[in-house]
Amino acid sequence: MDLRPINPYYKQKMTTFSVRSLRGPADAGGYSYPYDWILPVIDRSQADVDYAKVLLALQWDAMTVEQQQDYNRGLKGCINRSDFERIENNIQILLDVLEIPSTSYVDNVPEFVTASYFETMKENIAAIRSGYVVHADTPPVPELPYNTWQKYNDVEKILADVYEVLCAQFHYYTGNEVYAGDDTGLLL
Repeated sequence: MDLRPINPYYKQKMTTFSVRSLRGPADAGGYSYPYDWILPVIDRSQADVDYAKVLLALQWDAMTVEQQQDYNRGLKGCINRSDFERIENNIQILLDVLEIPSTSYVDNVPEFVTASYFETMKENIAAIRSGYVVHADTPPVPELPYNTWQKYNDVEKILADVYEVLCAQFHYYTGNEVYAGDDTGLLL
């Protein structure tokens, strides 16, 4: 479900994110949210890490065509910048929808992540997890350092669970008119 214009009264700060017109610069009446939800990876396993280690130990010429294709598609057993960009994108969407006053690295994920980057990520995930309802099996926010596949699964599972609950809450009735009472005709 698309969560972009959920709250019509919610005003985004223009200095943080640009609001783009749908029809071009002459029409300022359109609204376009710059981020789309990217499906998180929550099924990493030790086998993925082991497979990544095998591929990283091989030379490119020693890999089979299938292994080269797997390597080019991205390995679940490795964390790279595209994974951080996906996580930061999803964090920013949830921060905006939940109206949590925080910042993320959505537009400027550092090339080399630092301890302060991970601290900010942890604070954002903790704010998102505590800012809305989660499932009973949603994991707690993992402690730093984020150096295992289990911790990355937990981080993305928290984001996915909050997003899932949000999507379930925003299903609106779009059929015929809904009335309250037997014959009063009060439109809800």
